[in-house]
Amino acid sequence: MACKKGHRKSVRGGSFFAVRHLSMFTQFELLISFLSEATASAAAESCGVDVKTAQRFYDNCRQIISDHIGYNPITFTEGPEFEVDELQIKKVRTTDNVVIPVQWVMGLLDRSTGKVIFIPVPDRTTPILMSKVNTLILVGSFVFTDELSSYNSVANNFHHHTVNHSADEDERSDLVDGEEINVHINTLEGMNAEVRSRMRHRSRRTRLRLHLILRELMFRHSNRNLFDCFKQHY
Repeated sequence: MACKKGHRKSVRGGSFFAVRHLSMFTQFELLISFLSEATASAAAESCGVDVKTAQRFYDNCRQIISDHIGYNPITFTEGPEFEVDELQIKKVRTTDNVVIPVQWVMGLLDRSTGKVIFIPVPDRTTPILMSKVNTLILVGSFVFTDELSSYNSVANNFHHHTVNHSADEDERSDLVDGEEINVHINTLEGMNAEVRSRMRHRSRRTRLRLHLILRELMFRHSNRNLFDCFKQHY
């Protein structure tokens, strides 16, 4: 339908750019910076905006990714080798400004596809961790963990191999039916380090931000096209 004389229809209306107080050109620059994994501070400098503006734009992008995952969950369909580990983030604030002394995050990684699923969990007890393993990983797969006792029952449904970090063991090779398998959780530990790095600033260490960071990393390693998340917002 043609616009009435004297009225101009905004090209931003109903799009990803509708509620922004930045030019579309600047927003495209910020979006490209986000998709290419430039830091918010680097994006702010190159796009000529302040860091807080870039951070807010980035978090909005992460929220769109999170919503997309909500409608299209990431699942494991390949296997047969999975790494499982946990990490802790200290002093995380809730929306009520309550500080959680320690927030645990469980990670599960499919070696064959590189897909990773991160789940905030209340603790590292057997019922909590094993419920995720049994629900998300294909029965009969190879599961690699450290020697945390909560994983002792993994062997009930999976081929369980552990790496002994307390003995300074990072990796080893085991023979299974004449085939050599690499026993380690190094790939997932590298992703855990990335989560810690992104949450290193205490002033921005909130439960919501942790959720968004985890969803972003999950999507980036899901082999999906990042632009798919934003198409419906253009």
